[in-house]
Amino acid sequence: MPPPDFVITGASGGPSPRLEIQAFVQNEKFFSLYIQALTAMTGHDQKNVKSHFQVAGVHGRPYVQWNNSGGTDPIQPPADGWDGYCFHGSVLFPNWHRPYVAAYEQILQNWAISIASKYTTPDKAAWQEAALAFRLPYWDWMLPQTEGVPPDQVLTQGQVSIIASNGSTVLVPNPIIAYRFGAVPPLNSVFEKNFATWPTTLRCPDSALPQAHSQPAAVVQNVRVLYPQRLQAFGELMITSDWLQMSNHTRAINPSYANSLEAIHDGMHLNVGGRAPNVAGHMSETDYAGHDPIFFLHHANVDYILELWQRLFPNSWVPDSTAQDGGSWTVIDQSPIGPKSDLTPFWNSETTYWSANSARTTKAFNYSYPILAGLDESNPEKARLELKERFRKLYDLKTAFPPKPESASNPSQLEEEYLDWRVHVEAETHALGGSYSVYIFLGEVPNEPKEWMGSSSFVGVFDVFTRTNRDNCPNCRANMTAISEGVIYLGDALKKTLNSWDAKDVVPYLKENLEWRVAQSEEPNTPLSRLPSLEVLVVALPMYHKDNDPFPHRRAGREAQRFPEVTQGREGGASE
Repeated sequence: MPPPDFVITGASGGPSPRLEIQAFVQNEKFFSLYIQALTAMTGHDQKNVKSHFQVAGVHGRPYVQWNNSGGTDPIQPPADGWDGYCFHGSVLFPNWHRPYVAAYEQILQNWAISIASKYTTPDKAAWQEAALAFRLPYWDWMLPQTEGVPPDQVLTQGQVSIIASNGSTVLVPNPIIAYRFGAVPPLNSVFEKNFATWPTTLRCPDSALPQAHSQPAAVVQNVRVLYPQRLQAFGELMITSDWLQMSNHTRAINPSYANSLEAIHDGMHLNVGGRAPNVAGHMSETDYAGHDPIFFLHHANVDYILELWQRLFPNSWVPDSTAQDGGSWTVIDQSPIGPKSDLTPFWNSETTYWSANSARTTKAFNYSYPILAGLDESNPEKARLELKERFRKLYDLKTAFPPKPESASNPSQLEEEYLDWRVHVEAETHALGGSYSVYIFLGEVPNEPKEWMGSSSFVGVFDVFTRTNRDNCPNCRANMTAISEGVIYLGDALKKTLNSWDAKDVVPYLKENLEWRVAQSEEPNTPLSRLPSLEVLVVALPMYHKDNDPFPHRRAGREAQRFPEVTQGREGGASE
């Protein structure tokens, strides 16, 4: 096997923080270097291993060997194609994406260093210092000030203002908005369906036609409407101490009835790309998502959340010998994976790959996050408590977990314990041959699917993020019965209607009002009969808050209360 074309070491210049995108765009040196570096990377020959096209394709299409990882043929040849390198629905989902984002960051910084060297201004040295400190920004879609909406430079501005190498302020095309594909290879030879006809990446496209346009207003609406659900999922993730339950969306043997990091991530993909009943853009399909430049801002944030979780639960880690369903270009179906497994195709030397163990810390790649600055790492418990205090100031998590109504029985427990009601949804990941969504309502459902999310009865949505055509995806074919799971929180909706959260009051209300619908792009109001694996189950968890603790807590010794009778006997309802 020939050596790799480049080894992933992370950005150079010593550890520097990745900035949140809102702060990043206010730093004129970082932003100017980023725009120029991204323009160079996206304009690089698509056949070059360090081009945006090639690095983005590691996540899916085009299905080609990357950086001399694996053979010229897949390790376990499928009959008609292969699914690339990425891990989804896997215990290694968070770990695999860490060196992936670091590789992209390393290439971008190399461009930034080259660009800074060409500045002729009196402060040229400051530009060169900025290039060494340059790190990829992360898009924190949990920020309460913005409800997770990124700045205009990420969504709407076709041109942006930067400081050029001669010191002048100039307007230049904005490469963050979309990636324009080159002529080689022809898209119709490596992409499918409408993706083969779109010349650029699209977000919430207005049609499937070749002349379709992105709809940034739709992205903003998706991100804002689902912010309360996302905030609660984020808060609950930070009390989930088990790696299996935290890491991925595949159904657990012992369900936690909470959302995993991957499940939250899935929803953000569809917020940006578009979810059925609307047309799906590039971020909505795993094969194409990496080509949208926002993908790497999104996954830098997934990594940020992973790092926060690791700081809170430093002793929880990837388990040994978990079977990898499906396999990939370099991983055999059902082979054991664990913390020492190769995270192909990401080389850390000319002969070895990164693993979960070697990529366990951000220091390995020379970056950090501002919220971690100054923590006393010699005293882990002190650092953990300080991090929680910083959480409290940054994220208003208590508002995401409302206590039961004041008129409820047993008022002495108002500030301590409450039942947190939610809907647990599970279904086969690849049942509909592509990404799809399960919408949850309390009340009457509009007949027109495009009115669902804007209706007063809409509560939330469970998203399945996968590939369009499972026939060309061996991982998907092997995982025909893989089950994805997630939850929709009912607290905000219930407190608008009920004066009690006791089961004797909530259960009859839910029996009368809980509704669900399924949408897939090619069939907006998908018959439930097409998804026989769907199971919608009502669950209530006993939870409480501690003073000055930003996180909710589950009451020790109190199990989740299941209420299958709410949905039993209905198509897609509880099985028991």
